[in-house]
Amino acid sequence: MRRITATVVAGLSVVTAVWVSAATAKADVKCDGNAGANPAAREFYQEQYDPSVAKPLTKDLAAYHSAVASGDPKDSGDAAGTLYSEISSDVDMFATQKLFGCYSPAVLASLQQATNTLASSYDSINGAAANLGGKTPADVPGLVSQAKPQEKAYIDALNAYASQFGGQQVPQS
Repeated sequence: MRRITATVVAGLSVVTAVWVSAATAKADVKCDGNAGANPAAREFYQEQYDPSVAKPLTKDLAAYHSAVASGDPKDSGDAAGTLYSEISSDVDMFATQKLFGCYSPAVLASLQQATNTLASSYDSINGAAANLGGKTPADVPGLVSQAKPQEKAYIDALNAYASQFGGQQVPQS
């Protein structure tokens, strides 16, 4: 009896491993308009997105706005640097089906464009605060003003992306 049980358990382990590998391989599909149906339910993607993108971004945007309001270019630059790193890496996660699924290619393209524009502005703010790139801390307020409409466009695009699977919306400030 033990031998039969061990064989059944081993057989189930192999079947499970093959099924998980097939599901993972399918989930690594690029979101380019040719992706098939998402392998997981909307709730799975929400559970991935909310704590890994929406909540940290909401927190870091609040810290950035607080730093900007303080008038300290160094604090503003540091907070902008954090956001630059965060949004630059987040956009890569949206390009495959694995974490959040694939949806409208137009919405993804809009998000990628908005990310590239805003990331560049945050990087400039960070550089100016550190006297890099020919900019100085005195340039930070002007760069922050230039980034404001880009931030709105980014949040609008991000929220449009998240609404496709019911992800948490990031508030505008």
